[in-house]
Amino acid sequence: MPYAISIGVDLGAFWGLTPRSLHIIAQGYDIALKRHINVQNAMAHLQGVYICEALESTVGNRLSDKTSKKHKYPDEPYDLNLDGKKAEREQESQLQLFAANLNAAMNNFNLSKEQG
Repeated sequence: MPYAISIGVDLGAFWGLTPRSLHIIAQGYDIALKRHINVQNAMAHLQGVYICEALESTVGNRLSDKTSKKHKYPDEPYDLNLDGKKAEREQESQLQLFAANLNAAMNNFNLSKEQG
């Protein structure tokens, strides 16, 4: 009974359920919970991508040399209706580009610091 209550089964409905129907409700609850966790995980990942964009367009631009092309923060949100694999490749390439730009900016910064 405590498990049934923890997954949202009403106490009055609990007494009319069979063990099989309670098991099906529990499976549905597990599926919904996994879906919720996946959505939260995707949102956290997307937030990280936006944070990387913000860092690259502020700190990355500040640390880069004057001849480097400046990064501009996106004017619009990313299109989330892309095919999953295409979206993954796009995000991965954007993160790799950010890492390369940040690495180049840090190298330029260190070089200018060494030169005085």
